[in-house]
Amino acid sequence: WVQSENAGAKRSSRKRSRPQELASPKEARAKLHKKIAAFFVCFKQSNDFETIRSKFQSLDRKSITKGMATDQHRTREKKSQEDTMKLLKKCDAAAKNMSEYATAIYGNDLKKALKATWIVADMLSIVEILPTPEARFKHSETIIRIFSRVKQTIIIPRIVLFLKEVEHPKLQYHAARVLTYYAPGPRIAYTPADSVIHPDKMLHKIEVIRAGALKYLSTLLSMSPSIPVRKQSAIALGAIASYNYKARDEVMKHNVVEKLYKLITRATPIDVLRPVTWALSIFCGHTHDIKNHAPNYKVVGHTGGLEKLNFIIHNRDDPETLLNTCCCMSYLLPGIVLPPSVWKRLCLLIAYPSAALQCVLVRCFSDLIQLDNADIRALLDFGLLKRIKALLKSTSASDYDLRLRTCELVAVLAGEKGYIQDVIGEGLVPTMISLVFNDEFVRWKAMEVIKYVSRGQPSQVRYLVEKQDIVKSLANSLSFFKKYDSVLREVYNYYGPSFNFSFIEDVIEALKNLLTAPQQSESYTNYFDMEILAKLNGVMKSLVTEDSEEMLAWGEQRKSAIPLEIEIKTIMLNIMEMHEKAKTTASAHIAKSVKKMVKEFQALYKKHEIKLKRRQQIERKKKETYMGNAATPTMTQKIFGDIKGGLIVKCFMEGEGDNRKLEVPANCDFRGLTRAVEMKYGRSLTLRYEGVDGEKWTIDSDKELQKALETVSAGVLNLYVIAKFKSGSNYDWKSLDSSSSDTSNFAKMLKELEYETDFKFSDLKALSKQFQRSARKGRFDKAQFVQQLKKSAGGKISDTQAKQLFNSFDKNKNGYVDFREFVIGLSMLMGADLEQRMQLCFDAYDINGDGRIDKYEFSRIVKAAFESTQVVAVEEEMIENLVDKVFNTVDTDIDDCLNFEEFKKAVLSRKIIVDKFWTRGVL
Repeated sequence: WVQSENAGAKRSSRKRSRPQELASPKEARAKLHKKIAAFFVCFKQSNDFETIRSKFQSLDRKSITKGMATDQHRTREKKSQEDTMKLLKKCDAAAKNMSEYATAIYGNDLKKALKATWIVADMLSIVEILPTPEARFKHSETIIRIFSRVKQTIIIPRIVLFLKEVEHPKLQYHAARVLTYYAPGPRIAYTPADSVIHPDKMLHKIEVIRAGALKYLSTLLSMSPSIPVRKQSAIALGAIASYNYKARDEVMKHNVVEKLYKLITRATPIDVLRPVTWALSIFCGHTHDIKNHAPNYKVVGHTGGLEKLNFIIHNRDDPETLLNTCCCMSYLLPGIVLPPSVWKRLCLLIAYPSAALQCVLVRCFSDLIQLDNADIRALLDFGLLKRIKALLKSTSASDYDLRLRTCELVAVLAGEKGYIQDVIGEGLVPTMISLVFNDEFVRWKAMEVIKYVSRGQPSQVRYLVEKQDIVKSLANSLSFFKKYDSVLREVYNYYGPSFNFSFIEDVIEALKNLLTAPQQSESYTNYFDMEILAKLNGVMKSLVTEDSEEMLAWGEQRKSAIPLEIEIKTIMLNIMEMHEKAKTTASAHIAKSVKKMVKEFQALYKKHEIKLKRRQQIERKKKETYMGNAATPTMTQKIFGDIKGGLIVKCFMEGEGDNRKLEVPANCDFRGLTRAVEMKYGRSLTLRYEGVDGEKWTIDSDKELQKALETVSAGVLNLYVIAKFKSGSNYDWKSLDSSSSDTSNFAKMLKELEYETDFKFSDLKALSKQFQRSARKGRFDKAQFVQQLKKSAGGKISDTQAKQLFNSFDKNKNGYVDFREFVIGLSMLMGADLEQRMQLCFDAYDINGDGRIDKYEFSRIVKAAFESTQVVAVEEEMIENLVDKVFNTVDTDIDDCLNFEEFKKAVLSRKIIVDKFWTRGVL
C-alpha cells in the first residue's frame, strides 16, 4: 500500500518505463518516507487491516508531498491542475448526456453517430490527460462515473460494428479511439485486488474482445487504405494487449504481430512507425511479467521480424521509434540470439542524444552480459566501454537513473565477469573516482566498481595506487560515512546522523585488497601515509562511540563475523607493518603513531563491549518482563512500546518563537507532561496539538494526551504552547513609574507571577525595584548575575555555584536572565519542593538546554562537587573515569545521556552526589 501501485497490476522485474519527467532521488525518497510515516499513523489508529487500508487511502495526497516542489513547480502545477479540472468537469458534464449519445450511436444517421462517437472518445480520453494511476486516483470518482455510464449504455458492440464502415474512415478512426481508451479501464492506483475494475479482472477488455473487436482491428491494420485508421488500430491492439498476458495472447491469435511487422518497410512514414513499434514492444514483453509469462518467441522473434527491427535501428533516426525498437530487442534476449551486427549498431546508438534510449540500451547490455558470457568479448570489441565512459561524462545532472544503471553494468563486468583490465584500459577508474566525489546518488555504486577493480593482478593494483593515487581517494571518501539527512529531518524530525554502511564496507574492502597485493615496493608503501590513517582512525572511533540504534542494528546484522572496527584496526596494523619494514625515519614515525591510535582504540573498544553487554542484559530483562506479563504497559508504551530514553517533546511557543525541547519519561501522564513543560518555560501554559489531518485540540486530560500520542511518529511529540497570561517580560524600566502603557502590563505580569510562585504581590514589587537597580537594560548577563549573587550572599556562594544558578535560571538559553526568569528561579530555589530543586539542579548542569545531561556536562557536576569540598585539584583523567563508572550504573537506557528521571533517581539513591547547596540538606 505504501508504494504506488501501477493500477494494481503486477510489476515486471524487467519492465521498461516510458520516458517521463522524474523527480530527483531526494524528492522520491521524501515522498516515499512521508507515505511510510502516514501509514504508521493509520496503523496506530486502527485495529484491523481493512481499516488501515481505508484510512491510508483517504489521506490527502497533497499533505504527503507538501513542500517538496519549488515555487516555480507549484505555479506550473497549479495551472496544470486548473486545466485538468476544467476538462474533468467538461467530461463529467458530457457523461450526463450519455443516453443521448447512445441513441445517436444506435441510430441510422451515421453523421450523428460519428459526432456522438467522437464525443465519447474525447470523454474517455481523460485517462490520457491524467497519464499515471496516481494522478487518476485523485479524481477516481469522476473517472469511474464516466466509465460506468459508458458501460451502462451498452454501446461497445455498436462501436465495434463501426469498424466495418469502410466508406467512413473517420467513423472507423474514432471508433478505434473509443476502444483504445475504454479497453484498459480506469487503471486507478490503489484499486483493491477484489474490485471488478481491477486490471487483472479485465472487465472492459473482456467486453471489447467478446464484441469481436480483435478481428476487425486486425483487418484494418493490414487492409485499411487510411493511414490514421491503421495507426489507431495498432494503438488499440497494443492497449488491449497491455498489462495482462491473457489479453496479449488472445490478441496474438489474430496474427497481429505478423501484420505489424509487414507495416515496417522503407516507405513507411515515421508517424506510422511510432505506434507500430510501440505495439510490438507490448507483444515482446513491455508491461508484462515475462519471467513468468513470456511471449511466444517463435512469433515475436522470427527471422523476418528481426530483420525489420534491424532495418529500423540502421536506417531510422527518430528517438521514439528507436526507443520502441530497442525495447523490443531487449525483451527478445531470453528467447532468441541476436546477430553481431545488431549488437554493433546498439553499441553505436549509446551515443544517441536521448537519455530514455540510452537507459534502455544499458539495461539491454546488462541483461545480455548476465545471460551469456559468449557475447561479452564481442561487445567489448565493439567499443562498449569506450562509449559508456563518454556517456558517464556527458549525462546531465537529472539523469541519475542512467548513471546508476551504467555503473551497475560496469560493476558486473569488473566483478562477476572479471574484465578488470578492460575497465582499466578504457580509463573508467578516474571516471568512477569522479563520481564518488561529485555524485551523491551513484557514489555507492561507483565505489563498488572500485572495490572490484582493486581485486586485480599486482600490475593492475600498482596502476591504481601509483598512477591513479587510489589510496588518497579512498581516504577522502571516508568522509561520506557519516552524514545528516535532510529527508529524515523533514519527515521524522530526526536530527542525528545517518551512516553509509555498505559504502564504507566497500572502501574498507578495497583498502584490504590493496594491502594484500604482493610485490609491494618502498614507493608503494609511501602512499599509505598519515592522511589515510587519520581518516581510518576517525571512522573506527565513530563505530564504537556513536550510540545510535542504526549503528547497533547494523553491527548485529552484518554478514561478516568480524566487526568492521576490528577490520579497520587490522588494516591499520598492516600499514604499520609495511612502514616498519621500510625502515625510514618517516615510516618509523607513522608506525609509532599507529601504535598510539590502536592503543586508544583498545580502551574505547573495551568500554564499547561493556556497553553492548549491558544493553543485551537490559533487552533480555525486557523480553522476560514482556513474556511474563509482569507489568501493565503505560499509555506511551501501549502506543510506542519501550521508547529509548522516554518521549521527546518539542514545544513551539505561539507568537513568540520561543521553541524548546525536553524529554519526559515513557509513563508520563497529562499532569506530569504539563508540569515538565511549565517548569521548562517557567510559566503557566496551555498545551495544544495538531494532528496529521489538520485537526487541533487542547491537551487538558489523559484522554486528550493519549489521542495526541496515537498520531505521533518516531517517539517525538510536537506541541504548541500558549501562555495563560499574555503579559510580556521585557520593559522599559525607566518608564514604569510614569503613566505609560508598560505600567499596566507590568502589573499584569506581577499578578501572573504571584499566581505561579509563592511570592506575595508586595514582595514582587520590592524584588522588581531591586532588580531595576541592579540589572542593566532590564536583564542580567552571566557576569552581572554572578557578581550580584555573590554580593547578596556575602561570599557564601562560589563562582561555580553562581554560574550554575545562572544556567538554571536562564530557561530559554539566550545568555540572559530577565525579571520573569529571575523570580521563577528564585521561587524554586527558596521553595521546599525537592523535585523542583532537583529540576533546578538538572537545568543548571544541562548547559545546552536539550533536556539531557551528556558526559561532558556531567563532568562539570563532578568537578563542581570537588571544588565545593575545597579538596586539591583532581586530574581530568580521574574525572573522566569516574564519569564513565557512574554512567555505567545510572544510564539505564544506555544512550550516554541522563534525562531528568534518571538524574533524579540517581541523586535520591545517592549514586550521584550533588552539592548540598541544591538539596538544602534534605539528602
